[in-house]
Order: sequence, then C-alpha cells, then structure tokens
Amino acid sequence: FHYNRTHHGGTGAQTLKDIGLWINTDKPRAVEVAVEIGRRVAAAGGSVCRISPAHSLPGLSCIPVVPEDRLTSPCGLAIVLGGDGTLLSAARELAPLKIPVMGVNLGRRGFLSSAEADDLDALMAAVLGDSYTLDERMMLEARLEDGSSQIALNDLGIFNSSRARMIRVVVRVCGEILDEYYADGVLVSSPTGSTAYSLSAGGPLIVPQMACMLVTPICAHSLRARPVVVGAESLISLYPAARYGDAVLTADGQVHTALRAGMSVAIRRSAHDLQLARTREQRFFSVVRQKISEWGTAELRNGGGS
Repeated sequence: FHYNRTHHGGTGAQTLKDIGLWINTDKPRAVEVAVEIGRRVAAAGGSVCRISPAHSLPGLSCIPVVPEDRLTSPCGLAIVLGGDGTLLSAARELAPLKIPVMGVNLGRRGFLSSAEADDLDALMAAVLGDSYTLDERMMLEARLEDGSSQIALNDLGIFNSSRARMIRVVVRVCGEILDEYYADGVLVSSPTGSTAYSLSAGGPLIVPQMACMLVTPICAHSLRARPVVVGAESLISLYPAARYGDAVLTADGQVHTALRAGMSVAIRRSAHDLQLARTREQRFFSVVRQKISEWGTAELRNGGGS
C-alpha cells in the first residue's frame, strides 16, 4: 500500500476546508482548541462540524453536530483532539468512510498525532492550504463465527474473560498450526500497533510502511514462545480452548466482545486503510526515540514518579 502520499485537494463537491472535529472533552483545552479551529475554518470560507461527541455540551454549541452514523458522504478531513486513544476510536469509525484523520495531541505521548495544541498556527496553515501528506496505515479485521466483525488500527487480542486467569489459544496461519500458547493472551498487531501493547509484551518494532501482521503471545508460560511476523494477506485463526472458560476479543484495547466458550476468531487485513494526515515529515525512529525511548526518563525528570 502507499506510504506518505501527498494529498492534493480541491476535487469533488467537498473541499478540504470542510472539516469534521472529533473531540475528547475530558482533555484540558479541547473545547478551547475546537472553537478556535472552527473560527479559523469559517474565516477561510470553509465549514466545520462536530462528529464526536454528538450530545450538547457547554462551549461547543457554535459547532453543529453531525454524528458519525449520519456521515453519508465524507468530509474532507477529521481533526481529532485528544491523545492516541482518541485517535484509535476515531480511526475505527472514520476509516471505512475514507475520511482522512489528523491528530492534535492533547494527551501524554501523542505517538500518532501530527501536531501539538501549541502548533495550531502551523497546523491550520497546512489544513487550509491543503499542504499535508497522507500515510495509509493498514488496519485489521476480526470475524467471529456468528458473522459479526470488528476492525482495529493497533491490535486485536484474545484474553480470558476474567483477566485474572491464563488462557490456552491455538494459532493457525493460513490453516497451518503456528503454535499453542498458554498465556495471559494472544495479540495480533498491525505495523502501527507494533509500538503499542505488543511492544510491552516483547514484540519488535515494525516500520509503518511494512505490509505484515505480528502475532505476540502475552506473558506465555513457555521458554520458546516468541513473537512471529506473517504476511499481510495471511489469515490468522485463533482457537481459545473451551475448558478455560469464556474468552474476550479486544480491539485496540477499547472495544470488548464476549466470546462463547470454544468460539474461534479469524483475523486478516481489513479492506479499509486509515488515511493518517501529517502536516510535516515525521521520521519513524526519531519519533520512537522522542515518544517512547525518552518518555519515561522525561517523566521521572519532571517528577512523574513522585
């Protein structure tokens, strides 16, 4: 798939000045930044709507609401105000609608974000001037035996529903047994998700332009269990052992789907890629060093451990 593709606006009935906002109102300054974005877009002759939250909120009445379930035609761009968790939620809803997503970090790490709230001048210049790039990020899809499905940007995982007990899971790749894990869980990650939960469980970093999937056992009771990278077009089947009780499927650690005892899950590359908007070039390993390698040190330096 394409990586770091330059976007050229101005085609179709809607332009890139038609902006949707996905706002995490629990974050400080979120309402303030949203109102300022709305003001600047309107001053440039564009329109802005609020995708999430859809309910009435003090301070946001000036931004009309268009809930995601009523977005019948894509807006030009969705600006997500929050942290990485907020962007993950927006990605699952907006990627199938082919709406590009741009993150403005109001959280802690902001690994997926394009800008910080203090960079608003540069951000809006890029947005209103259509001068940004789109990274197409591979997403995952899980299908259950009952016909239901769930997509994720970072990862899909299977765990014991009690979370206090381990689970035994057989993993097949394209029908061939990969391994049987007795572990806290098994995670299937995209390249984007390799910097998330999988990293904490000992998985490798994978640059986002790679087309592959990563299978990571979590705290496996084994001396030989290791993360495994498989092709992007592979079918990964997970079979949790029924005698260990009910299991749960998680999507990006945010959406939880109960699995009946013995129910299997089939995971493959989603038909939908996320278009992640960037206002400037971001080198992957530089971001890793800044956002991950140095993050804990900075937290301690700033008194985060006290």
